[in-house]
Amino acid sequence: MSLPNILMSYSFEEILELMVAKIKEKHPAYEPLESDSWMVVLEAAAYVGALLDERTTQKAKSLLLRYSSKESLDELVFAYDVYRLKGAKPYARYEFSLNVALNNDVVIPALLELGSDDGLHRAYLQESITIKAGELKTIGIVVYGEEVMGSEIKCENLLTSMPFALNVKALENFANGSEQESDSSLKERAILSLHSHTTAGSAKSYLFHARSADERIDDVAVLTEKSTPGIVDVYLHSNGGVDELMIERVEEALNGEKVRPLTDLVRIHQCTYKEITIKAQIYVFDLKQTAELQEHYKEVLQNRKFKIGEDLPLSEIIANLHSNSNIYKVVLRAPSADVTPIDKKEVIQIIGLDLEFKEAPYNEASLKGENFGD
Repeated sequence: MSLPNILMSYSFEEILELMVAKIKEKHPAYEPLESDSWMVVLEAAAYVGALLDERTTQKAKSLLLRYSSKESLDELVFAYDVYRLKGAKPYARYEFSLNVALNNDVVIPALLELGSDDGLHRAYLQESITIKAGELKTIGIVVYGEEVMGSEIKCENLLTSMPFALNVKALENFANGSEQESDSSLKERAILSLHSHTTAGSAKSYLFHARSADERIDDVAVLTEKSTPGIVDVYLHSNGGVDELMIERVEEALNGEKVRPLTDLVRIHQCTYKEITIKAQIYVFDLKQTAELQEHYKEVLQNRKFKIGEDLPLSEIIANLHSNSNIYKVVLRAPSADVTPIDKKEVIQIIGLDLEFKEAPYNEASLKGENFGD
């Protein structure tokens, strides 16, 4: 993205050249030399000038939504009455059990603290749970202590003192969390917030309120049909998965009296997914690098995150498969055409890579002409 001239900083060399030119206007005979003591002064002044000019430019950029970032962006969107979403803590099902069944109900309190074996990680019980009289165990939801997408850390050590022996066992990994909102997402919501004050039921108003309802939401689609006026279908997409809590939060946010017109019926759904597997033959100059290439392809293809309704052209797949100097040729077997979602409520997911590596018929040196004439 090219910057407008007003946001371009002068370099050290440019400032020094301007200063020398200004001196020559007054003293035409002056010729700057490295041994000239005045050049030391000019260079020092040019260096300080470049630093100050860059600082001024950064201040100006921090006041523009397109270029602002981090704390400056937080201050800027405050004027829109928009705040950065802090992220959501992932959670998991845990089993709590007794060594011996008791004759009375055993209540395990909310916020019971748990820790990992290395003592570096914490988690807590979301809500109070009860082991019924005569029973040995029950299941509760345990929330991880940090705002991350998920974690394989097990917090099975009891840190809260209890009047009875209690065993803790993780039944699954922590999931369905999210990290702090990114700058790009915050900028999108700030722009959408301009539509949030209407109660006319505009699509962008619904988009803003839905995306602000839960930190884990990655994308939202708002769809209406002319054949069913007044019915608004909102589709949610989250890379960590859409759960009932997310749907409940969005329903509450979109059905507020200052958001939804009385004539609208708002329905919340999880988006649908179009799963694909990429199959290809890849000719490489050095077969020893196939493991490294597999990791590279997993990062750029299988971990690729799509928006609702976003397509995947064949040219992008081939370009990513060919994005390494060790590649001679790529033969794409599947998909055979551009992958396009059926409608605006579908998200593409690359669920697998079926790649066959073969040795290139030529070595890299011969292609570069290094063996020419041998």
